[in-house]
Amino acid sequence: MRRPPEEIPDMLQHWFIGWAALRAYPTSWASGHPAARRRERASGWEFFIGNPAPLDLAALAAVAADSPDSVLSVWGPDVQRYVDQAHLAGLSLVSTAETLMELDLSGADAEDPYLADPEFTLATARVGGRHDSSDAVARYATTIRTGQTLAAWGTVAVVGDAAVFDQLQTSPDFRRRGFGRMVVDALTARALDHSVQRGLLLASPAGQTMYTRLGWHVVCPVTILAAPSAAPVAE
Repeated sequence: MRRPPEEIPDMLQHWFIGWAALRAYPTSWASGHPAARRRERASGWEFFIGNPAPLDLAALAAVAADSPDSVLSVWGPDVQRYVDQAHLAGLSLVSTAETLMELDLSGADAEDPYLADPEFTLATARVGGRHDSSDAVARYATTIRTGQTLAAWGTVAVVGDAAVFDQLQTSPDFRRRGFGRMVVDALTARALDHSVQRGLLLASPAGQTMYTRLGWHVVCPVTILAAPSAAPVAE
């Protein structure tokens, strides 16, 4: 299920709605593109644009450059052009490490994973109500615990036909035991209670390896740009 670059803006919109709802970030579309105020920062916004035409990127880069402590996230394959254009607006490259990944869920298993070890418990719950002004129709959180110790966790939001996965983590002491896959499988099972056809997530370089083994594929790199005074917070 390979997507042409022209479909990246639609994928970005679905992902953004789910991601912002899961993290309860204030959002704005005043620039004509999605933006979220990251709670990790005092005042900065993160602006997003997918597969941008040169004029659209130039306009949004100027907005980001004029917004204190803000960051511009550009999704698409033409990384060098994005960096060159952003440089003209006074923005510098921060990272190209993350990638957008997608999974075909049309034939996915709706069964909850089986956790054989009796010392561990897996739980999935619907969280919060419908996020104000958001099109995310449902949100779920999954945890794997042993006693009071959190071994692995993650969240998913349902937006249209997409399941947006976020904050997928495994504690260092519990890695390489399959817990990360169990969390994804449990969240997928709940997302499939709705009419989802695809999964979306942003992956770090380490995460890409695991997700590729699980059948995900890379759609495009994510180019992060910021003014020299901005200090982006890692995912």
